[in-house]
Formats: sequence, C-alpha cells, structure tokens
Amino acid sequence: MQILQEIINNPKTNLSTLEKKLVQIVAQLIIDWKKLNNWVKEIGNRWIGNSVYVFRGGRNQSDIMSGRFNCSSYDLRLLERKI
Repeated sequence: MQILQEIINNPKTNLSTLEKKLVQIVAQLIIDWKKLNNWVKEIGNRWIGNSVYVFRGGRNQSDIMSGRFNCSSYDLRLLERKI
C-alpha cells in the first residue's frame, strides 16, 4: 500500500487528478479484498471440522446452529449476508 502512496505523492510521476483518484480507488479495493479474504477464512475455519453435511440441511436456524448444511444452503447464507 505504501508504494501506491509514494506513486501519488511523487511529483515526478506527473499524475493527473483522475489518475491519482484511480490509484486511491485501487488501494482501497486491495484493502477491502484483504478484509473480505480474512472474513471468508475466519468463517470457513469456524465450520471446518465442526459441521456435518445433511442433504438440504442448513435451511433453518436450528440446522445452522447445529452445524448442519449442504453446499447450496451455505452459498445462500453467504449471499444473504451480502458479502
């Protein structure tokens, strides 16, 4: 991230205002991607070894709290959280 700041602040790069803004947007996207990546890892690690596959499982709160799921219900949960 520091290298992006150096690009923006270095007068020799001769970036326009728009280009500087684009570099800032890219930097923020990188930060957000890292946060999302860490969140997905945290959620995955919470359930790996602590859940059981059940056909059509994970579609109600009782199943979710008991760690019962199938892939489509897991995907649905992630999408409902608007990741």
